[in-house]
Amino acid sequence: MLFNHSYEEKDLLSLVAEGDEKAFEIVIRQYGGHLHDFIVKLTRDSFVADELVQDTFLKIWQTREGLVFVSNFKAYLFTISRNLAINALKKTIKTKMYHSQWLAESPDATIDREAEDNDTWKWRLFDVAVENLPPQQKKVWVMARHERKKYHEIAAELHLTRETVKKYLQFAAAAIVKYIESHPEFCLLIALVFYNS
Repeated sequence: MLFNHSYEEKDLLSLVAEGDEKAFEIVIRQYGGHLHDFIVKLTRDSFVADELVQDTFLKIWQTREGLVFVSNFKAYLFTISRNLAINALKKTIKTKMYHSQWLAESPDATIDREAEDNDTWKWRLFDVAVENLPPQQKKVWVMARHERKKYHEIAAELHLTRETVKKYLQFAAAAIVKYIESHPEFCLLIALVFYNS
């Protein structure tokens, strides 16, 4: 049974707000597919979309009492899922950044170039964050991350101590994370642009 009219939807949501699980199942059936498609457009990952659909409906169920005040449920639903998708994208980029730092600090570490190339779009925001680093931090980060130089090599080339190189990398990592976290809308924009390209 589908509820196509606003008053019917409102009645359905009122039932959900009262804890009616059957009404909630109807909501999930009615919106689940559209919501999944929407999240796939944001994340380009069907598996992640599956998880985020579940997380979205779980959040709605946990806060169901507030549904009686929702005038546009579809917009409400998609806003929740968009915010969850942005958080997932931020987490992915942060994980990539820490992985990048680990590679820079581990001379024997190897990297899957093909996998990295397939995730190029996820690195765009990361690259912008690196460009915004102070000159010396950026130089050290690029030498460690892109040129794969070891601490002592960077220290010798830049006339720094090994500890100073390590500190610069730590400062750079913190600055990159802060930059990414302050631009969630940019993170979402990247996903949309690459999905539509």
